[in-house]
Amino acid sequence: MASVTSIATTSPPSTHTLFSIPQELQDEIFNFAYPREGEMNVICREDWRRRESERKRQDRKNYVKRPFPKSKVDDFMISKKFFLAASRAWVGNQHFAELKPELHGIMSAFIRVGTVTGILPSWLAAAPHLKSLRFRVSAVAFSNIEEDIVVTEDKLTDSDFEILMRASELEHFRGLADFDMVPANDLWLSATEREVFLDNIARFSNYARLRVTQHRSEDFEDLIPYRVTTSADTRFDPLYLGSAVEATTSILGWSLESAGARRLLRNRGLDEDDRPRADRTDTTPQCQLTASKLQSTSQPEQEGESLPSEGGSTSTASPDIPMRVEHGPAEAERLSSNSALATALFFMAVLWWQYLILRRGCE
Repeated sequence: MASVTSIATTSPPSTHTLFSIPQELQDEIFNFAYPREGEMNVICREDWRRRESERKRQDRKNYVKRPFPKSKVDDFMISKKFFLAASRAWVGNQHFAELKPELHGIMSAFIRVGTVTGILPSWLAAAPHLKSLRFRVSAVAFSNIEEDIVVTEDKLTDSDFEILMRASELEHFRGLADFDMVPANDLWLSATEREVFLDNIARFSNYARLRVTQHRSEDFEDLIPYRVTTSADTRFDPLYLGSAVEATTSILGWSLESAGARRLLRNRGLDEDDRPRADRTDTTPQCQLTASKLQSTSQPEQEGESLPSEGGSTSTASPDIPMRVEHGPAEAERLSSNSALATALFFMAVLWWQYLILRRGCE
C-alpha cells in the first residue's frame, strides 16, 4: 500500500491588533480600562499655582513646594486612534464635579455627566454626548433675571423662567436624559428667604426639565451658537455686549446691573462701607471683581480689561482674589480728597527739608 505523505504548507500568522476587532469590542475594552473613578475635578496650572501660594502663605515655615501633577491624557499618548478611543472612554465614564469654560476639546466632545455652578460654559450646550446635567445656582446669581426681582422675596412666574432660560443659555440644551437644579450653600439666607428661594428653584427646575429633555433634532443643532471640536479651537463670548475683549464665560447672574441683584445685596448688607446708610449718596454697586466671579460691568474698561479668573472660581476652599475694584461717585470723591491731602503733605515735607538744608548752609 502506497503511503501518502502530506506536506503541511505554512502560511504567515495573521496579525490581529486592538483596532482590527469590531468596534463594539473596542468600546468594551476601553470602558474596562478607564472606568468611572468617582467625581472628578479638573485643575489647571493657574489653579495649582494659586493653591500653592495659599499653602505657602498659611504656613511659610513648613511649606514644601509640590510639582504640578502629571496630566491624565499623557497616558493616552500612544497613537491618534488610541488617544481618541481612550479619551472617549475616560471622559464619558467620569462625573466632572466642576465644569469650567476652558475645558473644551475632548471634554466637550465626549462628556456625558457633569455639574456646573453658577455659569454654564459656552461649549456645554453643543456637547453631543451630554446626558446628565446638575446646575447649582446661588441666590445672587438667580437674582439677575429682570428689574425689581429678588428670588428670596418674590414668587417667580413662567415669564420670569423664560427670561432665565435665555439668560442662562439653557434654551440651547436638548436631548438630556436627566436634569436637576440645586441651590448653592447660601448660609446667609434667613429661614423665610431660603424657603422662597428653594421654591423658586424647584419650580424653575421643573420648567427647564421639560425643555432640555426634549428630542435634539438636527434642525435644532443648527441653532446652537457653539460648535464642538477636539482641537484647541473654541468660540468665546464677549465679556459684555459691545466689548472687544472676549471672555470664556457666559455672564449669567454675575453682572450686578439689575435692580434685583442690587436690592438683594443691599438687603444683606453686602455693599456696605464704613458710613451709615442714611449718609450714603451714591447708588452705584461697589464690589470687587474676584475669583468667585462677582463682577461689575457698570464701568467697563476698554484696554487691559480684567477677566474673571476661572481657577477656584466655584471652590469654597479657595480664597477670593481681588482683581479690580470699582468705586461709586461718593467713594471716588473721598479717595480723590485723600489723594490731594497726601500730595500737599508731601510737598510741605519737601519744602521743610529744603529749608533745613539752607539753614544749615547759612550756619
